[in-house]
Amino acid sequence: MKIRNTIGILAVALLAASCAKSLSVPANLASKKLFDAWIEVNAPNAPATELGCRILSDEPGTGKLVSDPDTHPFVYLEYTVSDLDGNIASTTDEQVARRLGTYAAKTYYGPVALDRAHSDSYGRFAICPGLDDAISTMRVGGRRKVAIPGWLTGTVHYADPDDYYLNETGSHLVYDVRVVDAVYDLEARQIREIEDYMKANWHAADSLIFGYYYIRTQEPKNTDKWQPNDVIYVNYTGRLLNGHVFGTNVKDTAKRYGIYNAKSTYEPLYITSISGEYTEVTMTTSNTAVIPGFGYAMTTMHLGEKGTAVFYAGLGYGNSGSGTAIPAYAPLRFDFEIVRKKE
Repeated sequence: MKIRNTIGILAVALLAASCAKSLSVPANLASKKLFDAWIEVNAPNAPATELGCRILSDEPGTGKLVSDPDTHPFVYLEYTVSDLDGNIASTTDEQVARRLGTYAAKTYYGPVALDRAHSDSYGRFAICPGLDDAISTMRVGGRRKVAIPGWLTGTVHYADPDDYYLNETGSHLVYDVRVVDAVYDLEARQIREIEDYMKANWHAADSLIFGYYYIRTQEPKNTDKWQPNDVIYVNYTGRLLNGHVFGTNVKDTAKRYGIYNAKSTYEPLYITSISGEYTEVTMTTSNTAVIPGFGYAMTTMHLGEKGTAVFYAGLGYGNSGSGTAIPAYAPLRFDFEIVRKKE
């Protein structure tokens, strides 16, 4: 009886040890073998970054060093992302999109601003740790092609480098990336960009509130203040400072820029709450809030007036942008015409 009990205890112990051993096998063991094999075949001499990405090609820049997120919390990048087989997953390059047949006139192509230093409320970063690691030793103007293992392509950043391999899984990716700029104060950069834009297009412009500039291009019929029950309509065209038109309710303009949608009505936009604070302005009967820069224009313009408002992302779509049309941290330009009723 004692022998049988001993055998049973040993069997349980061996099973427990076996389970513990299987659970201790890293989740990325097979993934690492695949990544290492790909490197061995395609780029055996590719140097490794601090976290273990592999630099496939490098064209050094001559500008400032990107360095760590404390030095430059924000970067402007252009990139094309593919898998290890060369299948492109995403790109900021218009010509690449055209070759792929994925180009859309409403989509923004060009440098995108990424926050390296701050996560969202879920602890997610806008830049994956592998890419952040790869660009940290680059200079502005440089271009680098880098293979990033799957455990470094997520949105979580760890203090201990070993935690990526132990905790994160994902697809291996190849980034062809160019550093356009590295920035400490993104807000100040936007203001400089707007001021340069205003000087290039107009001799002078009033900054009515921080980050908001306005040029009147047609005098109003009167300068009476809006009353609590007033309702106005507005024709608008929105664009980025590089000229990319992302939205309009003017049919001819939509057709001109290739963003016409047959399902849209293309009529003046119904605006309410114009006599209160600009942050309370709403559009249509559903009382949908407009972005602050749009709302401020509505409260300060008058009937019959035409004008152009240019404002920084803090009065626009902030750090999130809007779909594929408006990137994060993008200053915006809106051309407005205020009308009393649908015309």
